[in-house]
Amino acid sequence: MRNSTVEMPPKHKVPSKEKSGNQYRSAAEARFTDAQVLLREGRYLAALYLGGYTVEMMLKWALADAAGDATKTVEYSGSHGHDFTMLLAASQFKNSLLSDRLILQSWNVLQDWTTAWRYETVLPSDFRKQPEKKVKCWLDHVEILTDWLILRA
Repeated sequence: MRNSTVEMPPKHKVPSKEKSGNQYRSAAEARFTDAQVLLREGRYLAALYLGGYTVEMMLKWALADAAGDATKTVEYSGSHGHDFTMLLAASQFKNSLLSDRLILQSWNVLQDWTTAWRYETVLPSDFRKQPEKKVKCWLDHVEILTDWLILRA
């Protein structure tokens, strides 16, 4: 038998959980576009799920940007990293949000989002009647909140 060596493929690099604020914003913009496409295709649950991640990532971007450096690497992991209320509380925006009726309305609408939706196969009950209209409205609230965060950061 000949002596031969087999070259092994390089190991996959595991991406860091740490992201810069700007990476969060770019990803949020991409996920919102994905959510809109999914809405048009009738994939309502997936649209809601990605819409929620849009809010999460924009809150993380706003936290980094408000700290004065959106290029700074930040880490938000575990279940707290998905908690809108916790992310808002860590920001400088809580009082401003609470005093703006339109933004507060959008904030309250979006509070039902959960990462558990990734395991679901049917829409939450609030969205089952007229799902296209209701999911579109929900995504409109995502857009209102994220636009507001951009203006405040």
